[in-house]
Amino acid sequence: MQDFHDILILREQSRFAKAFTEVYPCPHMWFSLKDWSLLIPQDALIIALVVLALSTLILSVLLWILLRRTHRLFVGYNATSIADSIRHLSEAIEEQNRFRDEVSTYLLNVEGRLRRSTQGISTVRFDAFKGRGGGGEQSFVTAFLNERGDGVVLSSIQFRERVSIYAKPIKEYSSELKLSAEEQEAVSEARQKLRDIHTNAK
Repeated sequence: MQDFHDILILREQSRFAKAFTEVYPCPHMWFSLKDWSLLIPQDALIIALVVLALSTLILSVLLWILLRRTHRLFVGYNATSIADSIRHLSEAIEEQNRFRDEVSTYLLNVEGRLRRSTQGISTVRFDAFKGRGGGGEQSFVTAFLNERGDGVVLSSIQFRERVSIYAKPIKEYSSELKLSAEEQEAVSEARQKLRDIHTNAK
């Protein structure tokens, strides 16, 4: 009985070896594509090919985008490598910083000159000799002030036969010399005009 069982096992092994040899005549070689097609279902093979094609297409698009961005990085600098492009960009940034510093210095100088320039001007006309035949409001006072309140007040007094002109220095909206009511009024009006200028500038 044991011998009969051993004979059956040997017959099955012989049949399997024969079938394997018919399909794969050289067991030491890799499977060919035709051999794999016998083992893999056709639908799964088609799906794998589609996935491979899509992956290749996506990688091609990404590579094209990368090359285009790299080209944009080099345009205008005559750069041949990323290092050259970075060097040109660094030089451009330094140039921009120098230009910004120059503009800042220039604007500070302009602001300083504007602060010292005459911006507030006011004139007050009056009759210096009321009831004395002075001839109306021919006299006047004009204040010239800068942003700091420095400047001068010019007074012109009209007489019948002559005209007298006086000048008084102004420092921070006041003077060491005594100001008349008309002179003080002209200074106050000029100061208000300076305030209006700053208010409108904001």
